[in-house]
Amino acid sequence: MQPDTTSSLSVGISVYTQSCVHLQDRNFQDNAEFFQNCFEAGRRFKIMNPAKMRSEYGKLVYLLMDSSDDQVQNLLEFKCVRPLRTVYTLLEECNGLAVLQDPLVEAATAEIVAGMSTQTSCLGLWHLTQFSSLASQRVYERLA
Repeated sequence: MQPDTTSSLSVGISVYTQSCVHLQDRNFQDNAEFFQNCFEAGRRFKIMNPAKMRSEYGKLVYLLMDSSDDQVQNLLEFKCVRPLRTVYTLLEECNGLAVLQDPLVEAATAEIVAGMSTQTSCLGLWHLTQFSSLASQRVYERLA
């Protein structure tokens, strides 16, 4: 057996044994944050990639809808769905909403897009990308 196969096998066995312990004890609440993070990751991925996970996302939504049933929540002892954590909620928690009003925030968070046109040489494109990155970094430093 290859070393990576052996380590994969041992990780799989340990995950299986740990999950069996949790299922036997019906102690789901200890892993509530883990499950909530997994479901949030799926929801975030779908928001950022609307064309992907078409059928899987529907199944996830049905699962999360069913998990809001009182009997299921009594069994799990936690809510599977929590509000999505966004930049706005993070800034709100830290009393930093004023940074969103700063006119430089758009430049600091702008995407650096490198498009190749027929009139742009590779070297010119590299300089344009470096300039955009440097400008964004300087604005970020001013905001910090």
